[in-house]
Amino acid sequence: MKEQQIAIPADIAVTGCDDILLAGLVSPPLTTLRVAKEDLGELAMRMLLDRIEGRHTQHGIVIEPDLIVRGTT
Repeated sequence: MKEQQIAIPADIAVTGCDDILLAGLVSPPLTTLRVAKEDLGELAMRMLLDRIEGRHTQHGIVIEPDLIVRGTT
């Protein structure tokens, strides 16, 4: 964007996903979504164990990330 002289966030907003450490260190700091990875892993394991134990129930999972607003929006 810098090379194209596009100003962030004045001309375009940018949002990332995963909230890695680098997101807060770049310039401007990246607005991002944060998902509780431990909770996600626990849900995945429960679904796997249900399948192994013969419970093939359809799971509907809604993952609600946290929006971490920084300098790109």
